[in-house]
Amino acid sequence: MTFTHHVDMLARLEGAMLIYLGFLFFLNSVSYIAEVKEKEIVVGSVFLSLLILLFSFFITFGKIKDIYSIEIGGVAIFFSCLYLWRDFNLIFDAPNEGIGYFCIYFFVLGVLLIFYSAAHITKLWGAWLTASWVSWTFLLILYYFMYVKKYNMRLFFGFYSFLISIFTAWLPGLLLLTGML
Repeated sequence: MTFTHHVDMLARLEGAMLIYLGFLFFLNSVSYIAEVKEKEIVVGSVFLSLLILLFSFFITFGKIKDIYSIEIGGVAIFFSCLYLWRDFNLIFDAPNEGIGYFCIYFFVLGVLLIFYSAAHITKLWGAWLTASWVSWTFLLILYYFMYVKKYNMRLFFGFYSFLISIFTAWLPGLLLLTGML
């Protein structure tokens, strides 16, 4: 296989993973916007989180062993762990403060990834990824304020999650998957 083929396959895998992440963001946004009980979405959330985890492991430890695949897979593992942890808390009625503190750590990583991805923009996807990291990092700090500081921002959080589900995950995932980005 040529390097170009590996890059193309990695982009398609990344696209599929982003589509699942978009559905996960959307599903969680519904629980905040439509006042759907969070326990009603937990099965779908666990399923999507496990799919993202599976894709993450495949991308990180698969045949394509370059630094970019390790970065993509490793960061996606963080997202799947975040939502699996949230799902676990929903199932067992556990508090979410720990997730809030985890999101601070993830927030710091996100800020670093914003600078890293901005420094390596070569194509449209690089700019889109940088903007996505800005959006995801803001989402992480919102989790902290909701779960640790107990700010009541469910509606804002829901609409924000809905928007990023489309513009930072689902749409770019679809474009990557189809080879249009």
